[in-house]
Amino acid sequence: MGACPLRVDVPDFAAVKDALAPPRIVVMQVAAFAHWLDCFSGDEAFAASQDPRVRVAAESFFPTGLTPLDDGPAPNRAEALFSGHVLSVSPLANPEDGGHFFHLRVRTYGGEYDVVADAALVAGAPVVGGVVQGAFWLSGRLAP
Repeated sequence: MGACPLRVDVPDFAAVKDALAPPRIVVMQVAAFAHWLDCFSGDEAFAASQDPRVRVAAESFFPTGLTPLDDGPAPNRAEALFSGHVLSVSPLANPEDGGHFFHLRVRTYGGEYDVVADAALVAGAPVVGGVVQGAFWLSGRLAP
């Protein structure tokens, strides 16, 4: 797909740390938990929403957790801002509290991500073939 720098939190790190010892290339399944998520019906709607002074591609990835915001050190957080094409959409409900959320599969620069978003954080309607853009916390595990 491509390559880009990113940090991913690995909740089961203690169990897999030997498999991650450098130099190593691994395949990970990454879940991107949305802080906010904007949805567009397609490339044209996404392009029309862009500020003409700062445009990004429909498939773009910015590892914001690795970028310093001032002259200080990078924050070193597993966070990213990205946009991408929606490959699948599943509206779901939490059986414990009835809260609604979405599970999306999104293709963006550098790979595909499982996106999880609380329905209250979603602007617009996610559709297969559409474009989404948002800010995310990244959590992953080694792919089987």
